[in-house]
Amino acid sequence: MRVQTLSDHAADQIRQAQDSREAAYRQQREAWRAEVERREAAIAGRKAAIGSAMRARRIFAALGHALSWLASSLSRRPSEPEMPPAGEDEGRFAGGREGEERVQADLSTWLDDRWMLFKGYRNRGGETDLLLLGPTAIVAIEVKTLNGVVHVQGTEWSRDKYDRYGNLVQEGVPVRDAKGRAPSQQVNAVADELQGFLLRRGQPVAVRRAVVLAHENSRLGVIERPGVDFLGVLQSEGFREQFQNLLRPLPGAAPLNVGALGQLVCQDHAFHEQRLAQRRAG
Repeated sequence: MRVQTLSDHAADQIRQAQDSREAAYRQQREAWRAEVERREAAIAGRKAAIGSAMRARRIFAALGHALSWLASSLSRRPSEPEMPPAGEDEGRFAGGREGEERVQADLSTWLDDRWMLFKGYRNRGGETDLLLLGPTAIVAIEVKTLNGVVHVQGTEWSRDKYDRYGNLVQEGVPVRDAKGRAPSQQVNAVADELQGFLLRRGQPVAVRRAVVLAHENSRLGVIERPGVDFLGVLQSEGFREQFQNLLRPLPGAAPLNVGALGQLVCQDHAFHEQRLAQRRAG
């Protein structure tokens, strides 16, 4: 299987989170250094005042300065700040990227070079994690690295989270992106736009839709009307066979032109990436 990275949104998010964390750490260190310098300057100033008072034979003044110097010297030195640990968002971004890499690694073990995997394809509908293109199918794949049991009722997706001992710690946590969309809505928005784009370019191809749960502790709970062609757990025993069924050609369908479709995918992605960059610049 050939792999082409169109964009790496997860890496960008991780890098932004790291940059923000490092910037906060630098500010903390600058404030700490300033506080240390003020303390050391105060100690040195009081020590100089002692000497000056002694030379002028002002004993009581020297004694007062000595007490101030002693108090400053015995005061607690400001604690040096430590680099703050990765926050929840950064950990979620990193986990999402690891999940995508797990799916890629699994697919690469049984799909040959007739298949192409595009990472981070974007169009007007948004961005999908993976886009798989081969002689029998084109599949938009949304990868979710969710620890727990996932339940689906139409566009209402939620998960129950358990700790390492099997105790339920969170129940019915909504699974939605920043726009409030369920995973099925995310992948369908991209797939619908891509399917329409290909049709306008003379390629009437049905884009299939898949959501893959890639966390090692992901499980499926109550699933009703998931709204996608495939919903599966990467770690489950029957995942590969089930996903292979998704890639079967439609009856009477001719093999897809992978080269031509791949070029169109890249062109469409580049167009929307440029538009996004222009909007951000404006």
